[in-house]
Amino acid sequence: CPDCRRELESLRPVVDRFVSWPSDVLRPTTSLQARLARRIAKETGKEPVLPPASLYVFGAGHVAVNLYRVAQNAGFDVTVIDDREAYASRERFPDAKEVIAEEFENAMAKLQPSEASYIVITTRGHRDDMRVLRWAVQTRARYIGMIGSKRKTCAATDW
Repeated sequence: CPDCRRELESLRPVVDRFVSWPSDVLRPTTSLQARLARRIAKETGKEPVLPPASLYVFGAGHVAVNLYRVAQNAGFDVTVIDDREAYASRERFPDAKEVIAEEFENAMAKLQPSEASYIVITTRGHRDDMRVLRWAVQTRARYIGMIGSKRKTCAATDW
């Protein structure tokens, strides 16, 4: 949609900042933590206990359910956010660290992703995607991803 395209264009300078990062910055935190833990154990004889990386999933549809399962198996603390109570529920995400069922803007105001955080946007609409993306690029999150249909992908990447 034209509004989404304008929003994407306004985000270009911020997105370019992320795209230009060196590849070692984009390595998964879990791998970095594992390497660090091995080095500390080798040098000190003690094995550190490091906190798991956090994954914030915006949207709670069928894609989010599968992403949540994979992330749980990979050791992430998963927080799911959706504005629909029927979707953002403990029944659908039983082991999530947190399930937030409220408007995205309200939820985002309460969240503070760190450098060990990952954000994946899987909302049901372009406008919600753009609101979350605009917020996400201003956080300290290590990774920001957006999943969508061919149409959504074309709209988001056709600069």
